[in-house]
Amino acid sequence: MRIPTRRFLFGLLLVVWSVTVWSVSGASAQETLRRSYNDGGDKANKEGKYPEAERLFRTAIQEADSAQVQDSTLAYSLGRLATSFQNQGKYPEAEPLFKRALQLREKIDGTNSTNVAATLNNLAVLYRRQQKFDEAVVLQRRVIEIQEKKLPAEHPDRAIARRSLAALLEIQGETDEAAKLDAQALEVLRRRPRSGDTAEALRLTKEGNTHFENGDYVRAEALYSSARSVYEQALGPDAANVAQLWDNLSRAIAKQGREKEAAVYTRRAQRIRAK
Repeated sequence: MRIPTRRFLFGLLLVVWSVTVWSVSGASAQETLRRSYNDGGDKANKEGKYPEAERLFRTAIQEADSAQVQDSTLAYSLGRLATSFQNQGKYPEAEPLFKRALQLREKIDGTNSTNVAATLNNLAVLYRRQQKFDEAVVLQRRVIEIQEKKLPAEHPDRAIARRSLAALLEIQGETDEAAKLDAQALEVLRRRPRSGDTAEALRLTKEGNTHFENGDYVRAEALYSSARSVYEQALGPDAANVAQLWDNLSRAIAKQGREKEAAVYTRRAQRIRAK
């Protein structure tokens, strides 16, 4: 039997190394391409160009599926496409995408990661808009459990999650627990220094008003909700701007036929003004 020469072994090693480098660099280039699709989709979403956003996110997902890649970039693509559908009121199309993103996040990051909490929150919002309040409550409770483990006590997301659960419980008549959660959210916000530029909240509000006037109540709701969160963090939960945003949310939600939820937000605005 002939023993391989040193030159042969070196050549074999060089081939293996070349194939490995090519595979790694190819995978890296593919991920970079998918991220560029995601960036383009985010830009199109922000500009209200939903068909373009959908095309770009779908392309990113198809690229990952073709390469049999399951990574955080794919999870992001799935979540952003779902959000785009949600903002258009296309709830049946959004739900399976959020669920797939959630499964992927749990696999990659673990069941108690902040990425999982964010995806759970997105799915809870979807259920709330469909008036599936029981399902939304279950998910929102899990969001809070994860946040208690992973986020500092003064993190604003902890206040937002408690306010969201409180609103859901108030719709269901669980006013005592809702009041406790509101008090906890207020305590979180009081721990934070009141700072930040409210120009972004004003921009979001104006954009929401435009969509409301054009009859796009789903998109208006999303923008009003974002503006309210900014104002709460910058000015505190009892500011007049916050009360106005609760009223704006109530109007947008009522236009979608969600009267019980709209009534909850109207009462929140009234309580702030009473103070």
